[in-house]
Order: sequence, then structure tokens, then C-alpha cells
Amino acid sequence: MDDEIAYLEATELLARYRSCALSPVDAIGEALARIERFEPVLNAFTLVDGDGARTQARESEARGRDGAPSGPLDGVPVTLKDIVLTKGWPTLEGSRTVDPERDWNEDCPAVTRLREAGAIFLGKTTTPEFGWKGMTDSPLSGITRNPWNPDLTPGGSSGGAGASLAAGIGALALGTDGGGSIRIPASYCGLYGIKPSFGRVPHYPQESPYASVVCGGPLARSVADAALMLNVISRPDARDGFALPDDGRAWRDGLDDGVAGLRLAYAPGLGGAEVAPEVLSVVAEAVRVYVARVRNLWSSIGTIALQAVLTVVLIEAMVAGGYGEPYKAAAAAIALMLALGTASFVKAVLLSRILGQSINTFRWPLIWAVAPAVLVGWAATQLPEWAELVVGIPAILGVYGLIIWKRGFGPEDRVLFRRNLDKDEAPAG
Repeated sequence: MDDEIAYLEATELLARYRSCALSPVDAIGEALARIERFEPVLNAFTLVDGDGARTQARESEARGRDGAPSGPLDGVPVTLKDIVLTKGWPTLEGSRTVDPERDWNEDCPAVTRLREAGAIFLGKTTTPEFGWKGMTDSPLSGITRNPWNPDLTPGGSSGGAGASLAAGIGALALGTDGGGSIRIPASYCGLYGIKPSFGRVPHYPQESPYASVVCGGPLARSVADAALMLNVISRPDARDGFALPDDGRAWRDGLDDGVAGLRLAYAPGLGGAEVAPEVLSVVAEAVRVYVARVRNLWSSIGTIALQAVLTVVLIEAMVAGGYGEPYKAAAAAIALMLALGTASFVKAVLLSRILGQSINTFRWPLIWAVAPAVLVGWAATQLPEWAELVVGIPAILGVYGLIIWKRGFGPEDRVLFRRNLDKDEAPAG
């Protein structure tokens, strides 16, 4: 088995197909080999169609050689939750009460779109009976286990989708979500999953008691992969009367534009849910650190501006006081930096004694910018008068900004506890 192939994102698989560096036959062969090896432990599938997947892979390979892929997912291995209608395969929904011998001659809207896009279906993944809970075990298929630690659950109800994808089986997985059934397995298995807005992904048949809240959605290894899949499965289908109209949006557009202007909501218990204390503690700490860093960024920007103004005043005082020669200016700047550094160090020692933290957990990056900023500003005073401000102020701001960027955001007088944030720790399991 080849872990590199198994864990390639769908976007990278498609790129390698286009360059002929990899074939869909290779990707499907790797996925099926991993099913054979890991399925006895994971129990993530209710049905595997190896022969059908290999046939589709060879057909996809031929289309690739001819430069005529059938769609944006041609050759990508995909798994389907056993709660979505799939032509030719029984959809048993984790229950012994569903007749496997009935006619299975229709695809649900999302499966229809995936077929049209050229996706290759490996099989159907496990769900609790009728997808009703946040872990995956059922009378039909038994217990599905988490590949990170088989003693733990992969979550649910799209647990088979999450477990198989985390084990390197397939590049994308189709799940459904009403109250967390995509998001829970994504969280438990280290994946990305999203529940689209109701109606964004057409859903059929609407016969479940949860029909007014459930919709299909992607599980993937990256946001880009999920957006790629969402582009496909969100296309309209007349069978869903609740489906939203097609707005022509490409969900991959803007992924690299940042999050400026967006707001984040933090709801510890969603209005009443009981959260395990250790989980609540970890999440609350992550939120606290994030908020502190955002606030500290704005504080740093203000501090840089103030420090630049004070630096200009200091430079003018030096020039007026007779420090017009380079060596005198340099000596004064370095002496000032050392004085400020000593004062800051003494303050850090005192704080460490009071708060019981290591001195190394405090940082004061602006101190190290004083001498170069003063020297740059002093050099600007040697320019013609019209150029002094035009060059000097941007140069001083640039020095402070560079030092802050390289050494981490934070004004000299703000204490930040690093608390293992710089440690590279692998996930358990």
C-alpha cells in the first residue's frame, strides 16, 4: 500500500491525472487494498463494489488519455453513506427492517450529480439505524470504529464516511446532516465537513421524519476539496421542492481571500447542551488565546505608531543636543535600547515571581527595534529637508513593523502566556 496516494486530496489527484503522473486505476487499486486491510477493524462499509470501481477506473483512465474527462471529479474515488438512494445498490439505512430485494433503480440528486461529474463509487458506508444518533452502530452492521483509535467512535451518523476517509479510503465522502451527522464525524476523525444551508444540496426522497432539517454534504481532507464537491452536488434537481435556486456561485472562489469582515460565534453549550468539562476547558482556552491575539494585533499597531512618534521626538532631541555625528547617534541609540531592555527584563523577572511563569513566556519585541529605528530615523535627518519626513517616518514604521512581524505581535508592556502554543504535538492515536 502507498500512503502518499491514499491521502492525496481530490484536487491533487486530479492534477496528477491531468499530468499523467497517476492513473485512476492506481487510486482505486490503493483504496480497495486499504478496504481489504482495514475493514475488518473499522467496519465502515455496508457494501463494497470492487469490480464496478475498477471498471469505472479503467473507463476514466481512457477518457483521460483522450483528453476528454466526463466532469470535474472524473476518476476521483468517493464513498456514499448508506442513507442516500443509489441506483443498483440497496439503501438499508442501518436497519433490518428495509427490504434489500426491492427495486433500487434511482439515484438521489447528489449521487446523480456525482455520477455526471465522473466520480467513482467505492461502496456504501455505515450509519446508525435511520441516521438518528451521533455515533455509528446499528443492528444491521454492528459497531464502526475510529481509525485513530479503534476503541473510540468515529461519531455519527456519517461515521462510516468519516472512518473510511480518515483511513485513506477514497478522497471524498458523501454524508448527510440534520443535527451534526457530518460535522461530528469530521471533528472526531480529523477531517473537514460542512452542513450546507438547508436546500443548498437537493435532497430526495423527503420521507424521513427529519426531512425538514436534513441535507447532503461533503466530508473531505481539505476545505478546497469540500468546495469542489459542493460545486457538483449543489446543482438543482426538480425532485426537491425545498431546493434553493442555483445562484451560479463557485464555492472554491475566494478561499484564499482571508476572513476579513467575517464574525465568529462561540456557543459553549448551544443554549443548554452539557459539555464534558475537559472539552469545554480546551475549547475555551483556544477561544481565549485567539481573542487575545486579535486584540494584541490591534494593540501592537497602535503601539508601533506611538513608538514611531516618540522615536521622531527622540531623534530631533539628539540632533539638537549635538548627536549629529554617526558614532554618537549610534552610541545613544544602543544605550537607550539597553536601558529599556534592562528595565523590561527586570519587570519580566518580577512578573514571573508573582505569577509563577517562566521568564521565557514573556516577550518584548519592540525593545529590539529601538536602536535600528533611531539609527534609520537619524540617517533620514541627513537628507534634504523635503525628504526627511517622506523617507524617515515610513522607514521608522517599517523597522518596527518588521521586528514585530519577525518576533511575534505584542507590545512591550503586554504579557502573553505562550503555554505550549509553540510545541508541535501529534494527535493521539
